[in-house]
Amino acid sequence: MTIHLNSNKKGFTLIELLIALMLGLIVMAAIYEVYLIQQKSYTNQQAVAEMEQNLRASMFLLKREIQKAGFNPDPDDKGTLGFIEATRDIEATDNQDESAVAFTFIGDINDDGVVSEGETDGLRYTLYTGANGVKKLGRATLQSSNPISFNVVEPVAENIDALDFVFFGVDGKDDVLNDDGNGGVTAGIAGIRVVEITIIARAKDADINFTDTTVYQNSQEDTIFTPPANDHYRRRVLTTSVECRNMGLK
Repeated sequence: MTIHLNSNKKGFTLIELLIALMLGLIVMAAIYEVYLIQQKSYTNQQAVAEMEQNLRASMFLLKREIQKAGFNPDPDDKGTLGFIEATRDIEATDNQDESAVAFTFIGDINDDGVVSEGETDGLRYTLYTGANGVKKLGRATLQSSNPISFNVVEPVAENIDALDFVFFGVDGKDDVLNDDGNGGVTAGIAGIRVVEITIIARAKDADINFTDTTVYQNSQEDTIFTPPANDHYRRRVLTTSVECRNMGLK
């Protein structure tokens, strides 16, 4: 039996193999590029979500605790507690304390579940720069009520670029502090009834594909933060007003 081979059947030529390989590489490169875009988008979304959560948590804590200012259950002892520091240091460039607020109130110091007379407590919030160069929202507890002194500040949140306070009187409109932008304790501190808080938070890591050129202002149109040139951090700003319901009671 004779077997005839078809000599016209041929395999792929080298050129065809190279073309197929090139097309495969192009497809793989496109798939990888799509993956990188999706990964970058996911990373940015995670960074923004973390930043916004950090911002909301900081504002929630500040608002809740500033509402304690002046709290005193003793009906015969009104007006002895309240704000003891109200500082506005707009766009501070040094590493010292910037905007700060401190206040006293009656609290459960001994943790017995009972708020008793004489249990004076206090808190101080400020923005400071840590040893790693990152700005942080700091919180210090009262060490002594006579004379007033606070313990070492402890970090509450990191990557907080600006903390701004505006202090209003009864009408909620006029700034009660005779403030020239440098801040400081003034005679108007006893008249504080409403505190407007503005916080600017930034993402933990820079995004080289983004440049922040926003000039950040509070509701009074005071510039409270200007990013440096070629800044690649994403930021969010949050403002709220706190009514100091325990202040001014007779």
